[in-house]
Amino acid sequence: MDEIGRIKDHQSRIVEASSWEDYCKTFKEYNGVAIEFKSLTSMVGSTIPKDIDIYNLEADDCHLSCNMWNGKFGTKKLAYICK
Repeated sequence: MDEIGRIKDHQSRIVEASSWEDYCKTFKEYNGVAIEFKSLTSMVGSTIPKDIDIYNLEADDCHLSCNMWNGKFGTKKLAYICK
């Protein structure tokens, strides 16, 4: 995201989690350690990077959104269940 919150680029991937509840809990209880869910695409990398700030977290039965900040760049994370 740019300095005023506009999305400048996007990536999407499909990851595998044991449950939606566990996926959301990972964001709610994030403690600074990098978290990686198994990617079902060719994209690699952490779902939640190391030492990132997570804020504006919202989650319901099938959607999750939050903002992330690493001290230099902002990221908007959007997730939903694929069935």
